[in-house]
Order: sequence, then C-alpha cells, then structure tokens
Amino acid sequence: MTFGDALVALDEAAQLVAAAMFPSVVQGLREVNVKLWDFEKIQWKRYTDLLTTVVQTGKITSEQEVAIQRIADDVASAFAAVNLLLNDLAEGRPSDAAALRKRLGQAPETLMKELQKAEGRMRPEFGMFAPIIKASRKVAEDVSELLRKLVIPVYPPHSRLGDCAECVTPDLYEGLGGVQLFALLNIFARMQATKASGRPLIKGRNIRVTHVFPDRVYFEADRSLITDIGNDRAFESAPASLHRFKEGSFKQTSFPRGNLQLCYASRPRDRVMVDADIDLCRLVVPHLFGEVLVNHLTGSTTNQYAVRRILDEQNVPAIGGFGLLSV
Repeated sequence: MTFGDALVALDEAAQLVAAAMFPSVVQGLREVNVKLWDFEKIQWKRYTDLLTTVVQTGKITSEQEVAIQRIADDVASAFAAVNLLLNDLAEGRPSDAAALRKRLGQAPETLMKELQKAEGRMRPEFGMFAPIIKASRKVAEDVSELLRKLVIPVYPPHSRLGDCAECVTPDLYEGLGGVQLFALLNIFARMQATKASGRPLIKGRNIRVTHVFPDRVYFEADRSLITDIGNDRAFESAPASLHRFKEGSFKQTSFPRGNLQLCYASRPRDRVMVDADIDLCRLVVPHLFGEVLVNHLTGSTTNQYAVRRILDEQNVPAIGGFGLLSV
C-alpha cells in the first residue's frame, strides 16, 4: 500500500467513526445543547447548593422543602423533555415530517408553560429561590427560540427511493446515520438528474452501493457508466489523487457549482468500482483552496446543506421526498 492509499484508508476510517459517533446533521442542535447546559450546569447547581444551605440552617420547614422540591423537579422535567428531544434528533433518522413538526412545536410551548407555572407557585417564604427560577425562565426563552431555528433533514424510507432503491439494499440503507444518508441522497439526486452520452447515469447500470461516507459514496457498476461518461463532452478528466479509486476520474462541467466527480477502478466481468462525490466548485483553484484544503485542514467534509442548496437552485429534485424541516 502506498502512502497515499494509507492516508485515504485512514480518512475513510475516521469518517466512519465520526459518522457513528455523531450521526446527526441537524442544523442548530449544538446551540440548543449549549444553552441547555446553562440550566443543567449552572442554575440547577445554584438551586441544589442553596437548598442544602437553607435546609442545614433551618430557614425552611420540611413541608416547605417538599414544596420547593416539587417546583424544582417540575422545572427540571421540562428541561429534560427538551433534552430527550435533542437526543432523539441527534441519534435518530426522522422520516415522519408531520409528527416531528408537531413535537417541535409543542416542545417550546410546554417548556415555557412549566416555567410560568413555577413562577406562579413561588410563595413569599421561597423568595431566596426566586432569582434562580427567573434565570431558568430566561434560559427557557432562549432554548425555545433556538428550537424554532432548527433545520432537520427528513429522510424517505427505502420503499420511496424509486430507481435508486435498486442501488442500495434495505439493510445498508437502514444502517446509515443521518450524515451518511444526506450525502447518499444528494449524490444520487445529482446522478439521477444527469445523463451521459444520452443515457441515465443510474437506470440500467446495475449499481450496487458498498460504502457511504459523509461526503462520498462507493459503488460497483457496469463499465458502460464510465464509457458513456468518457464519451460525453459534459465531463472532463480530473485528478483522482485524493480518492480511493485512481485508475481514472471524470468531473462534470455543466455547472459553476455542484458538479459530480466519479473516480473509478476496473473490476472483473466488465464492472468498475466508483467513488462518487459532489464538488462545490468547478474550477481547480476555488475547488482546491475553497473546499479540498479547507476540508483537510479542518478535518471536515463537504457541507451537504450547501450541496442541497445548490441542487435546489438548479431544480434537481430530491429523492423520495427528502426534505429539510424547520418550524
């Protein structure tokens, strides 16, 4: 194995580990989590420290302690419900847009109602806890606002993939994390909307997906795919040094941004292995400095939200009703 191949293998392994550990590509998720910490790590600690002090010094009775604990537990439960929603978004693959929209709409309303209820239940003897409840309500307001800014990919089931369903097995498809699915659906949307030498890229090519990464897809296909691409003026030869398959490479030239690149290697029985991805920039210099170097220096991959925006601008239909949900 050459040094370049070793780097590619290391990059593949790192991407798969990252996709397994952080499968979600929900926009805004991190910001909500950070804000939740303001309650969990700051306000809840303030409350428990204060409760310990007032109990030890006898400033409240046992009945009052039970009452303030109930108020605090209800507030904590409201924040915990939001945290559960975020965990579901981070680890899951939403496919029911209507149910998700309803849940996203209810979460901030429920949270704010609980904080308002807590303020209304504060009695004069609980005055020392009032600043904590007030601060927690401000956190709740911020969390509610951030929840309304979330953008969530909603993925189609395998049965709705159309011609693409023949390219990827149900087991492989269901085993992919959201970040991998986003890439797969973007790349195959571009392929489905593209022809080479007058023939569709997907239909009739006997494509079999083998691996999916956060920015590329590996699949086996009939050699006719590469033959037709090589004979089409809408594609040109391109470097394949940073890809797994290096026998040859072609890049689409039809658009200023969002072109398909396919690197390949021959396989027995007139088949090829293909590494397919979408480049944000067509020209060599912007692609090198605006995408390739940035990705390698920061350890990131091609932004699939940016790819989807480009595909939308170019009227490339999403596969199976894939969409981005926001409240």
